[in-house]
Amino acid sequence: MKKYNQRCKITTSRLNADEEIKREMTVKKIYALLIVFLLIAAGCAGKDKVKQSADSVTAQNALSAVDLIKDAYLKKDEGVLREKLEPALSAAVTNELSFDKADLKFTPRMIKIKDSSVLVHVNWQGEWTVNGRTLKDRGVSALVFNKDSMKLIQIDGDNIFHVPSVRE
Repeated sequence: MKKYNQRCKITTSRLNADEEIKREMTVKKIYALLIVFLLIAAGCAGKDKVKQSADSVTAQNALSAVDLIKDAYLKKDEGVLREKLEPALSAAVTNELSFDKADLKFTPRMIKIKDSSVLVHVNWQGEWTVNGRTLKDRGVSALVFNKDSMKLIQIDGDNIFHVPSVRE
């Protein structure tokens, strides 16, 4: 019986040692995961925002100007149109405000930044209601802006702001 008890004690102590090793391994895994988490959190925290380049800011300003002009045209806001378009172009566009309702959709395709101008190439679709008739048109245009003032100085290609004529 003594030998059996000694064997049980040895087996029990081996089991306790194995359980202790498993616990230690589990604790080590938890510490390792905690360290990895802290390193990731420290690596992601406190980074400064990336500073935008001058060209990026210019491109964003040009796209904002396109949206502003489009909204002013749809609302027939002559004041904003005069402010954001060169005088000759402003006069031509305000003469086209004879519609009852309009809807324009622009899809910018490319922006070219030159020394003194910014070209915004767009595909567009328009729908105008004039005297109860719906007129549709679409086209491709390059909107040329003065780089400093972001005023629209020229429209190359299809004129976005020209109400199509009624075809009978």
